[in-house]
Amino acid sequence: MARGRALTGALLAFCLLLGSCAGLGKQQKTPAKPQPSTAIAVSVLDDAIYLVDPSSGQQMEVVRGLTDFQSGFAAWAPDHTQLAYANHGIYLIDFHTDRRRSLITGGRLSMPTWSPSGQVMAYGDGPSLWITPLDVLGPYRIPLPKTLASLGMHWSAEGIVFEGVRRDCSSSPLCPSTVDTDLWTVDSNGRHLRQLTHIRRALSPRWSPDATKVLFIRRFGENRRELWMVRASGGNPQRVGTANDVVASDWSPDGNQLAMVRTGSQPGTLQVWVADADGTHAHPIGLPISGTAASIDW
Repeated sequence: MARGRALTGALLAFCLLLGSCAGLGKQQKTPAKPQPSTAIAVSVLDDAIYLVDPSSGQQMEVVRGLTDFQSGFAAWAPDHTQLAYANHGIYLIDFHTDRRRSLITGGRLSMPTWSPSGQVMAYGDGPSLWITPLDVLGPYRIPLPKTLASLGMHWSAEGIVFEGVRRDCSSSPLCPSTVDTDLWTVDSNGRHLRQLTHIRRALSPRWSPDATKVLFIRRFGENRRELWMVRASGGNPQRVGTANDVVASDWSPDGNQLAMVRTGSQPGTLQVWVADADGTHAHPIGLPISGTAASIDW
C-alpha cells in the first residue's frame, strides 16, 4: 500500500511538473482546428493569411506567399463560406468546395469587401474605388473627387465606408497623397458621398453588424494607435478600450465582441486579442504571429 501511494504521488508530481495533466488516465484532447463558419481571418501583410479560433486561439494557415504590403486584406463573405483576399489581384477561397479562383487580376488591386448580398465585390487600386459582380466581370469605378483616395473599404446596407486619404491637387497635377485621413461613406453608385470624421488621422473603418456604428483606428504620431468608434450619422467619435498599439480591429458577427491585432510583446510579432464590444475584458488568444502589419476580419 505504501508503495502504491508513493507511485501515485510520483505520478501526480510528474503531471504537475509538466503542467499538462487534466487527470490520471485521461488523454489530452488536441484543440480543434478553426472552423470557417466562426473563425477570425488575420492577414499578415507581405506574408500569409491565418484562420484563428476565437475561443481557443488555434491557428491555421490558409494562404502563404503574399508578395507585398498590398497583398492580404482577407475578407469574409456574409455567410462565412468564402474568403476574398488580394495578391496582385482579387482571389476567392470557397471552403465548402475547397475551390480557389481568381476574380480579377491587377498588380495594384487590394482591400476587397463584399456587398451585403455577397454577389458583388468592391476593392481599390490606390486612388480609385471599384466594384464588380462575382459571376460576370464588369468592373465599374465609383466616381470620387480627385482630392480623395480610398483605402480600407467596408460595405454594409448603409453604403461603403472607407479611409479617405486627402490628395494635394493644388501643388501638383499628379495629386500626391498627404498624411491626412478621415472616414467617408458613399453609395455603390457613387452618390451621397459624406464625411464621417474630421480628425485627420482615422484609419481602417469597420461597420458594426447593425450598421449603426463604425469602428476605426485613430493614429497619434508615428506609434500610438487607439481604437475609436463613431455613429453612422456622424458626430463626436469616442474611444473604445485602453489599448494604444492597435494594428487592426473588427466586430464579431453578432456585434457583442471585438477582435484586435496588437503589437506583440516581442519585436516583430503581432498578437490577436478579443474584448467585449465596449473594449472591456480584453484578453489575448493564441500564440503571437510573426509580422508587423496586418488586417483582421471576423
